[in-house]
Amino acid sequence: MNPEPTPAVPPDETGPPTDFAPAGVQNRPSPEPDQSRDVLLGHTYDGIQEYDNPMPGWWRWIFYATIVYSVIYVAALHGFGWIHHYEDDLAVETQALEATKAAYTKAHGGDAPDELALLAATKNPTEVSGGAQLFAATCA
Repeated sequence: MNPEPTPAVPPDETGPPTDFAPAGVQNRPSPEPDQSRDVLLGHTYDGIQEYDNPMPGWWRWIFYATIVYSVIYVAALHGFGWIHHYEDDLAVETQALEATKAAYTKAHGGDAPDELALLAATKNPTEVSGGAQLFAATCA
């Protein structure tokens, strides 16, 4: 014999569960869109109409923060001298380079290193063996 069928459970007031709501979460109707914000501008480009909505608040605050940052940066660079100028660093490094060149020229009898002098040094076995020893001691 067939068992007595169980009575159907009345549907929940919240409606059947959907794929978007986990079990136990009530399905609520979506709120009506704000009609005051859905104002179309009077122009169309390539068949595309544009809504007249303001920028998001976080986007405006990032814009304001960049303005404040730029004012502080310009003041720090030009007004207070908190940031080093490129020209100052370049002058210091150029002086160091000139000092190195002068020391090399003095050590090698006034010969400035040029391409011909370097090519001649690569063909001199004494220079090559000295460079190999220096490389082995320093780099290897």
